[in-house]
Amino acid sequence: MLVSIVTPVYNRAHLLIRVWKSLLSQHCKNFEWIIVDDGSTDNIDDNVRLFVSNDFVVSYYKKENGGKHTALNLGITKAKGDYILILDSDDFLLDNAVELIISEWEKFKCNSDIAAIVFLKCDYNYNIIGDKFVATGVPYNNIRMRYKNHISGDKCEVFRAKLLKDNPFPVFKSEKFLSECIIWNKLSESYDMIYVNQAIYACEYLGDGLSQNVRKLFYNNPKGVAAMENGKTIKMFPFYTRLISTLQYIAYSYLCGNNIKQSYIGCRNKKMYLMLWPFGKLLFIYKKLRISYGI
Repeated sequence: MLVSIVTPVYNRAHLLIRVWKSLLSQHCKNFEWIIVDDGSTDNIDDNVRLFVSNDFVVSYYKKENGGKHTALNLGITKAKGDYILILDSDDFLLDNAVELIISEWEKFKCNSDIAAIVFLKCDYNYNIIGDKFVATGVPYNNIRMRYKNHISGDKCEVFRAKLLKDNPFPVFKSEKFLSECIIWNKLSESYDMIYVNQAIYACEYLGDGLSQNVRKLFYNNPKGVAAMENGKTIKMFPFYTRLISTLQYIAYSYLCGNNIKQSYIGCRNKKMYLMLWPFGKLLFIYKKLRISYGI
């Protein structure tokens, strides 16, 4: 059972050494490390040459800058493992991560209804990020877990490789940001996940400090945001989520340059679209004004 660890990187060559050390420290070495350079301009090539191990394979691919999701698409196509974990360049794995992944997947590898096993993340001081899961060790739908039970915080998903290969991240012209949840939610429409209340992944937690940057990212990548919000308008999501996402879909669909016909046809919840269209149009005008004034 091989785990593919995919690390997209852009101008963070100096941080990869921490990732590398955490992989060398893994108790179980049944994994490969795939580094995808998304058009970096630093000295990442020199650093990668130092990453040589007799215990696991290290692969390096370089591409033109297109955003993290495009780097993930490339890394996922190159993955040879049965399961895929996305490890960001400024994070690291705890020493028993791969061992736990394989142990948990061994229990469910024959259950084709399971898309992923989800673990907790912690900060650099090993404090758990966000909430623990309300149900563990049994199949549970991710939309229900995250949106109906209000489980907050970043988590570490380890997916079946085939599902990610068959469902690549959509790429929108001139946009370089896309939330990974667009695929996690899509897969949750057909599959369940297994949840484990144990941290295997450490990352820097900035809380709400990124809100302003996220807003700008959304404004600069309206097609991807519209697609993400559209995915949350279906009945599997709680009513409040559907309502807010429909409003956001309408606003970002207009920010994409779509007219009302294009926006309506593309919406997955047309009944709610018709009910909320006037308010969505007002939200679009509000966002347009914020963009104009650089807010």
